[in-house]
Amino acid sequence: MNTNVAQRLTLALAAMALGSVAGTLPSESWLNAPQAPPVERVRVETLRPIPALPAPPQDKRVEEVFAQLMARQARTGLTPEELSQLAEAVVETADLYAFDCELVLAVMHVESRFDAFAVSPKHALGLMQILPSTGEWMAGKLGIRWEGPQTLF
Repeated sequence: MNTNVAQRLTLALAAMALGSVAGTLPSESWLNAPQAPPVERVRVETLRPIPALPAPPQDKRVEEVFAQLMARQARTGLTPEELSQLAEAVVETADLYAFDCELVLAVMHVESRFDAFAVSPKHALGLMQILPSTGEWMAGKLGIRWEGPQTLF
């Protein structure tokens, strides 16, 4: 497709999009789009595979925390996908409060032995063994939706 035709088609499509947002479409005569050239058939043998895009760069610390959590997966009760989300949350939260990720993992180890569904004799819940009353209070302070004690799991 030559550049002029491509530019006119792009402008026409943009005008149609803007018109639909505004509730009015330009008339077909205004668009005056040229007839598209016939499409050539391409033999399947001539197609080349598109190279895979590289994965977006990930924080090395997330990978390290994930590896540590995966080593304890049997104990956590979480799927690898949930552990991946947990690793991201550990790194983000540690950064937010200026803690070392290793400290957060150490607290998880001491409090629950990495059991995401741990319940203490005092009814503290989850990886970090938070009391429901404390969890509800903190959720209110941080603007986190509280769905009862199960929120701590």
